[in-house]
Amino acid sequence: MIKLKINSIVIETPEGTSLLDAAAKAGFKIPTMCHNGELEHFTSCMLCVVKENAGGNLLPACTAKAMEGMDITTLDEEISEARKVALELLLSEHAGDCEAPCRVSCPAFMDIPLMNRLIAAGQHSQALKVVMKDIALPGVLGRICPAPCEGACKRKPIDEAVSICLLKRFTADDADDSALVFEKAPSNGKKVAIVGAGPAGLSAAFYLQLKGVQAVVYDKNAKPGGALMYAIPDEKLEKKVLEKEIAVIENLGVEFRLNTPLDAKAFRDICKRYDAVVVATGDYSSQMDDWGLENNGRQVVVEKGSYLTNLERVFAVGNVNRSVKMAIRSAAQGKEVATAIMQLFDGQKVAGETRRFNSTLGKLLP
Repeated sequence: MIKLKINSIVIETPEGTSLLDAAAKAGFKIPTMCHNGELEHFTSCMLCVVKENAGGNLLPACTAKAMEGMDITTLDEEISEARKVALELLLSEHAGDCEAPCRVSCPAFMDIPLMNRLIAAGQHSQALKVVMKDIALPGVLGRICPAPCEGACKRKPIDEAVSICLLKRFTADDADDSALVFEKAPSNGKKVAIVGAGPAGLSAAFYLQLKGVQAVVYDKNAKPGGALMYAIPDEKLEKKVLEKEIAVIENLGVEFRLNTPLDAKAFRDICKRYDAVVVATGDYSSQMDDWGLENNGRQVVVEKGSYLTNLERVFAVGNVNRSVKMAIRSAAQGKEVATAIMQLFDGQKVAGETRRFNSTLGKLLP
């Protein structure tokens, strides 16, 4: 054991102990940013500097070792100023907001870190509520999503990525029914027609209904689900999982008009009768050429962010406006278009969801 002074208090600590750990043992908390006790450490952020009083030198407490006879101060005006400068230097090259890379890479921008923490704490129902703030079909997407979030996981180069999709699936399968009780806004008297009951249409209906809008879903098939119901084999997606999550959406009050294929006349009639229309038909087809939607022969042309088409109060989401087929992206657009529609109803600029600026995507201008 060796003896040293920290803030004028004599303490004993094993030889080789860092000043950070020695100070913690004495009850003094030193701020850190880059330190992680579970990983091999190297000095980086310099927020943990302390003063060695004999020479007046500032030392990084996370790596500097306690030595016999040391006299250490953990906070004074000089130390505070040094830490402030270190933080300002870190922020000078980081113009955006810190976001977990898994969340940034998730098309639905789901709060993955919060879900993980709640699962770790055994709060599975709360975890599911977090998931369903951004993903209306957690059990389905927990099985079929290609998991771009796991590709961005920072644990991947250390050992392996966190199994985010499996955890999402676990929350959907394990949470009790209390997680499926949602707070709905009062009805605002608006009605929105959604053409197509695939992942984009179901998601739009779910979030619109929560916002007080009556969603009415039209689909040509006998069952809702679109490609999820009719194109994905059972061994990859058990239909009972899909049917359970569709039932949750229906129980919110969403109305379904099934076995109802639409031609140009029926589409124009819907556009007149509803306050807004969402086209979520899946792949664009030549049968839609007479609907009056601007298109390039493969997709409907929409405004980026808002998903507005050339027709007034008509939006298009999912595969009908893009060629990349990914259910999580379609579901994400369904949620985003609900926000855009509410902006329309509230008389705001229809721009869709806004996200905090992220420095990985650009830099703030003066």
